[in-house]
Amino acid sequence: MGSEDLDRFLAELGRRVNGDPARNVDMWAVGEGLNLDRGDTESTATRLMGQGYLEVRTLSGAVGLTAAGVERLTSLAAVSPAKDDTGPSWPEVVARLEAAGRDLGFEATARSDFLADLGCLKLQLAKDRPHPGVLSACAESLRQALAPFEGQTDELLDQLAVL
Repeated sequence: MGSEDLDRFLAELGRRVNGDPARNVDMWAVGEGLNLDRGDTESTATRLMGQGYLEVRTLSGAVGLTAAGVERLTSLAAVSPAKDDTGPSWPEVVARLEAAGRDLGFEATARSDFLADLGCLKLQLAKDRPHPGVLSACAESLRQALAPFEGQTDELLDQLAVL
């Protein structure tokens, strides 16, 4: 497994615990979610533990982020696919979300919640070091709000899925 695979595993684990080092996650479920077999899952988790990013919480495979793991996730968020030349930039995604908030037929409460989640995302992006767990939670909440408009928002839903 290369560095990118380790980062991908760490990012998925971080997404599942919302970047919270107090929360546990089943490493086997993380590996399964990334289509890894048990051997690759164990090898990847062991390497991340050796680098100080994860720690074992239970003998059945529950692991959690360490402080170093949270820092690594933060640095990964700074170079996420949404920020490089292979995908949309954060400002582009935010602009499209703002347009969706105006143009889609949200009912009043749903629009209010959508705009609050968008505001949270914009505040995180204004930080020097956005918290990956908060970014992930905002993106997921926005995806859920846009889900009823599937067909009109498919590209935007895909972009949010990689954030």
